[in-house]
Amino acid sequence: MASNSFLNHLQDLDFTNEEQDVVYTPTIQWDSSIDDSDLIVIGKMLSSKAIDDNAVVRAFQGIWKKDKVISITTVKTNYYRIKFPTEDIRNDILSRGPWTFNDEWLALAAFNPNHSIDEYTFSSMNTWLCIYGIPSILMDNDDIAHHTGDSLGAMIGKVI
Repeated sequence: MASNSFLNHLQDLDFTNEEQDVVYTPTIQWDSSIDDSDLIVIGKMLSSKAIDDNAVVRAFQGIWKKDKVISITTVKTNYYRIKFPTEDIRNDILSRGPWTFNDEWLALAAFNPNHSIDEYTFSSMNTWLCIYGIPSILMDNDDIAHHTGDSLGAMIGKVI
């Protein structure tokens, strides 16, 4: 377990008072018997500009409520590691959406412990689609309306 060894050495480091003011040393806990990857999601703000990470974290902690999110950690600019208390809550958040912040999209992907942050592709995401100008005859009956919506949506992607 190279990771255990590294973390043990990191926790054993001692800094002078001056160094402690400069060096950030988070408390790191490692328990190889706990695999919480099924509780984690990686998020990416789909934006060409850097988004205020602290504002994003605060916003989604508010949206998802404290009982539905354990932590949101900035991995790098516009990338987040989000941990949920249960797999059911994680799956619910992954399946709902779309999620946005300040008119920017947040794409989510299930965590893969074998991927680096740059290996996530975010190649698809759920979105809402509103199509205007459909003749009312195609919308008057629920069955026809569902068929019309499914058919038009299938031209763009997978309909959920």
